[in-house]
Amino acid sequence: YQAPDAEGTQIDLAVEKPKAAKKERTAIPWPDALPAQMHAVQRLLTESDTPLDAESAARAFKGRTTKKRREAVGEILETLMELGLARLTDDARYTT
Repeated sequence: YQAPDAEGTQIDLAVEKPKAAKKERTAIPWPDALPAQMHAVQRLLTESDTPLDAESAARAFKGRTTKKRREAVGEILETLMELGLARLTDDARYTT
């Protein structure tokens, strides 16, 4: 517009979209105290893309997935459901 007789060059401004990074799951530390355990399980459910069963939820935490841990996670999931902070799906998995 300032120089109507001038010839300009066109620049290609194509921008590559970054590839979506895969969500890496890192093992969550298993807290010692019950209130912290409940918070950790609730947060796991909230951040999960899919509903989880007790076994899958227990495996998300660092350390061995012992019978005691599976039972504790199962009880916490039941408690969260009773408190209205989680719900049980038709295929027996928990979600928020």
